[in-house]
Amino acid sequence: MDSMGLSQQEFAQKLGMSPASLSNIFNGRSNPTNNHVQAIHRAFPNINTNWLMFGEGTMLNDDAKKKFRFRYARLRFRKSEFKFKFAGGQ
Repeated sequence: MDSMGLSQQEFAQKLGMSPASLSNIFNGRSNPTNNHVQAIHRAFPNINTNWLMFGEGTMLNDDAKKKFRFRYARLRFRKSEFKFKFAGGQ
């Protein structure tokens, strides 16, 4: 949720649940159900369900990590290109 830049209310809305229900899960008043895990998987298919349910592996599945690395590499290239042009290069 934090890594996606979403508030609890926005996250709850994406999952189709009430903010109060999500708050109860975060505060330990109730436990997430299989339906919650399925809702997260439907809304955010890049989330690794093993990580979500069992804390195993990484947060993002392998395909999502590859896409992220590619986008990050493009962003880094653009930043270096910008620095070069800003410094008076061609």
